Amino acid sequence: MGRRRFLMYFSYIGKQFSGLQRQITRDRENQHDVTTVQGLLEYALHRLRPENEVHVIPSSRTDQGVHALRSAAHVDLDFKWNFDSDFLTHSLNCFFSQTGVDVRVLETIEVSPHFHSRHLPQWRQYLYRFAVLNNASLLKDNKTANRYVVPLPITEAFRCHFVYDPLWDVNIARKATDIFVGTHDYTSFMARSKGVPPNLKTERTILSCELSPGRPFLPCDISKDWTFWNVRVRGRSFLYKMVRRMVSSLLALGGKKMSKTDIRYLLENPSQDNWPNYIHTVPGYALYLENVYYDPKDYWIEAPVLSTSQEGEDGDGIGEGDDEEEEEEEEEEEEIREGSSMKRSEK
Repeated sequence: MGRRRFLMYFSYIGKQFSGLQRQITRDRENQHDVTTVQGLLEYALHRLRPENEVHVIPSSRTDQGVHALRSAAHVDLDFKWNFDSDFLTHSLNCFFSQTGVDVRVLETIEVSPHFHSRHLPQWRQYLYRFAVLNNASLLKDNKTANRYVVPLPITEAFRCHFVYDPLWDVNIARKATDIFVGTHDYTSFMARSKGVPPNLKTERTILSCELSPGRPFLPCDISKDWTFWNVRVRGRSFLYKMVRRMVSSLLALGGKKMSKTDIRYLLENPSQDNWPNYIHTVPGYALYLENVYYDPKDYWIEAPVLSTSQEGEDGDGIGEGDDEEEEEEEEEEEEIREGSSMKRSEK
């Protein structure tokens, strides 16, 4: 029937995965990386026996333990028979349900062969959930012991970050969210990674950053001892652990360990050496890729959109092996260009 490209929207709970990006390289034949979301999607599609090798191109990269409520990826498939998008959604979700993995395909859409899930998002939005203890009587003299003694809602395990500071001031933190909005060099907020390309552009534009009241997944008596909050950050792309460090600085600000001046200094003096050692980066298990938005008009874009290595690095950030995937994308774009040239010459 010919090769067709599909856009898949999907969600997953990150606890059982080593991250989104495949970690077993494709030169190792007959090995499927089912420990990552990308690898599992490729394996599930491979089981449907398409004529071509399955390469899933995700819109965003997320680190180990990070979740997604609505991520996206595109894939090219060539089957001998005709099928619709719902066939893919149904087949994949049946496989995920039967194997007990926390991945679900939300929607599958056929798109133009020029559509690219990583290059075309209008914006990506991340959600970070944390809860602040509001019952000071539960605290023990030994601060280290509080993490293991103060009761936590079991439904929030590996879903929410808990702050054991009843004096934490949300008003101070909330007033600082506007500092991030706009275009800044976020080098100070980027964690070190071996996969960072040397010419990476570190300026990022944040469209919005909001701190608002949250709520527990499942209210219970223990939940009443905690006040839940959400941090939502929207932008086109992000650096490695950038969102988590933005949240870390807001938590430090509300805990009076940092000032707004300190945050401005990090933005105005971009350097990975400037991140304060006394501010711990919040864990990934409370981070959610909440949405990846495309202009529906781009579903049937008529020409490929090319990207440089300075753009499109996103998700919880850049992980090891990203250079290889960028090369694969460049090869794919070259094939598209060559194919277009051949068609023009035939005409």
